[in-house]
Amino acid sequence: MKRMIVTALAALFFLPAFAQDESLEPLYTSPNGKVEFDMLSHIGFGYDIVNSNDFKPAFSSEFLMNIVDISLYPSQNLGIELGVDFTVNNFGSRESAFIQSKDHFVKAVDFPSVKLDDIGNQTKARGGINVFSFTAPLIFKGIFGKFQVGAGAEACYNVSGETYYYFRQDNRRVEVSETKAKVTPFTYDFLAFLTYNDFGIYFKYRPQNAPILPAGGVDLSFVTVGLVLGL
Repeated sequence: MKRMIVTALAALFFLPAFAQDESLEPLYTSPNGKVEFDMLSHIGFGYDIVNSNDFKPAFSSEFLMNIVDISLYPSQNLGIELGVDFTVNNFGSRESAFIQSKDHFVKAVDFPSVKLDDIGNQTKARGGINVFSFTAPLIFKGIFGKFQVGAGAEACYNVSGETYYYFRQDNRRVEVSETKAKVTPFTYDFLAFLTYNDFGIYFKYRPQNAPILPAGGVDLSFVTVGLVLGL
């Protein structure tokens, strides 16, 4: 997860230095300018503000990368955008209660209940889950010169989950992961964004009635606030 965060930050801050103006143009624009098609059009990195009664959240994050994007422009100042993105959400937990999977079912547990060989003196226990998803956003946007503002919703196909926990033991970092954590296959969320010249901020809200983890496991809802960069 740390490598993914470093890669995302590097992409956000260093890609603009190498990008040329023409790289921001879509792959295809119809002769009348009302239809655009593009691939890998943007990336984003956000902070997940988690609300849960089951565990105490730590740093949680989202990384997204666009795969394909189609935009329709019925008028000069109105656009409709439909696409497919690849998204990774990391929900972190800390202190006494944290996320663990047992028989692939995700729950919040106390750290002493974790059974490890020779656990020794452990400190700084942390845990969490990574959720890998494909999302299909439908966005209505207003265009005002170089400014764009939009809002909509997206359907989410959550492919898989990976729980992990780690701690310090005798000055060593010990990490344990489970790669088959169950997630809810289909969910949805609401989103909005504001950009200027292909750089801006975005917001997402995942309601509690669309849980990303199966009912009866970890209860959480979250808001994402992040940066988006056009490629």
